[in-house]
Amino acid sequence: MNRLDPPLFSRERYGNFNYAIPVAPGYSYQLTLYMAERYWGPQNSGLGGEGSRIFDVRCNGNELLHNFDLLKEAGTANVVAARFATCTRILRQTQPLFCACDHYSLINALELEPE
Repeated sequence: MNRLDPPLFSRERYGNFNYAIPVAPGYSYQLTLYMAERYWGPQNSGLGGEGSRIFDVRCNGNELLHNFDLLKEAGTANVVAARFATCTRILRQTQPLFCACDHYSLINALELEPE
């Protein structure tokens, strides 16, 4: 993803948090996380660069992102869409868990689609 979609990235959630999303049993789902760095970095108000925001993301006990450096992954676009297939397997809920390693974890939007 190389452009900022203002409505999609106009809000964010940050900190240590999780989601409980009900899903139909017996189906697989694809999870997409949309993230934009709007604080850290030379073009933003925060002074830090790469390494300023590092976090982990888990889903149903599986680690999806480990020591994820949002600025490093986003590069000059400042936006990342991370997609994960078969995130839920045969569970009744998917529970993405965001855990900060350095400063706060962050998400602007998430999308859960049947595979």
